[in-house]
Amino acid sequence: MFFQPAGGGLYPESPHSYIADSLLWIVLIMSVVFAFFLLVEYLNTRQKHHVLWAMSFIATFILYHLVANNGTLGVALNSLTAGFTVAIPGLIAAGLMYAIWGKEKKLLDRWSFAGLYLLGVVVMFVIVSILSLGNIQDAILKAHLDLNPSATITNIVFVPVILIMIFNLINSVAIIGLSVYSTVKTKETSRAAWLMAIGGILYVIAGIFLGLILAELDDAILVYFKNTIVYFLAGGTILYAFGMLYEEKWRFNIPGIEFEDR
Repeated sequence: MFFQPAGGGLYPESPHSYIADSLLWIVLIMSVVFAFFLLVEYLNTRQKHHVLWAMSFIATFILYHLVANNGTLGVALNSLTAGFTVAIPGLIAAGLMYAIWGKEKKLLDRWSFAGLYLLGVVVMFVIVSILSLGNIQDAILKAHLDLNPSATITNIVFVPVILIMIFNLINSVAIIGLSVYSTVKTKETSRAAWLMAIGGILYVIAGIFLGLILAELDDAILVYFKNTIVYFLAGGTILYAFGMLYEEKWRFNIPGIEFEDR
């Protein structure tokens, strides 16, 4: 599989592989905890951003659990799990729109920006999931080989990956822009919102690394990017989580934790 370096394992040549593995399990535990309390908060407040963020953490748990158990990011290319890779940041971005604008800010005075973006996330999820199905990949491969007999299977496997890169760039830019907008322009959020923006930046960097991996550079460079990309993905997820928890405007409650408002 594309993300599986030679020799097996997710980080077989990295001296810090145990750190990466531990980080994945930290994200898994955190995802369960945050998803649970976000759902509880939604039941109490009926705020849409809480349920969208809970769904994002549920998707994170499923995807990262598969990665941790299989020892390869290659599972991210398998149908629904591929869809999760765009749903995770996409749901966070859509939730931010609901948290900042609600249903008030509309396009052509008819459709809310948040609702339209959420619809876009659903479309992203469906497209990536369908294109990652085995039989669809086989059909694309057959059609491509008919046109170009010298093509290899890796050329076709990369089709959903390229879409994942494009969609996640859109999602990350939306997260960064919304965080900056609410903190700098409207001043409705505190510096805690910058955690979300930095998380978006880490996702952008992960996307750049993914592009460099696709470029099939020197083997030593490839190993470095493959061994490093998980830190940016996991780090971005952790920053998203604590940005949600600490920002007064959109936070949720966890029993035993008290906040000092600005």
